[in-house]
Amino acid sequence: MSNEKNDIEVADEIKHLSPDEIEELYTKYLAGEKNATLINDYKIDIQPNKLITILPPIKINNQLCPYCNIVMFRKRQSKSSSGLSVPPTECHECNHKIYLEDFRYRHKVCNCKHCMMLREQNNLAAEKELRRDILKKYSI
Repeated sequence: MSNEKNDIEVADEIKHLSPDEIEELYTKYLAGEKNATLINDYKIDIQPNKLITILPPIKINNQLCPYCNIVMFRKRQSKSSSGLSVPPTECHECNHKIYLEDFRYRHKVCNCKHCMMLREQNNLAAEKELRRDILKKYSI
């Protein structure tokens, strides 16, 4: 595995923070501390409503992309999002996404090039099987 594909890109606004400070900041953010207080305390030069957007994604070490075989990432949840709407796990190389099951809405599918090609192959195979069954049944 290439290290550069597994490294998390940190926004310029928070490059001065250590990984532990970023996690501490996120913990305080989720606990409900005001964004304005956090950006002041951690000396971050952004608008308070942009804080969650500059935090790096979370590396999911036990989840490898089935196509690229590299570690996948998940965007951080905002404090206002419901616990049920978990962002998908994503591959930064091929954009493959793994969605958690959400029974309230229809199933979300990945639209990366690999998954789209696999679905197309499966559709063609199913169509071929159906044609074969029709020909067999009706002896055409």
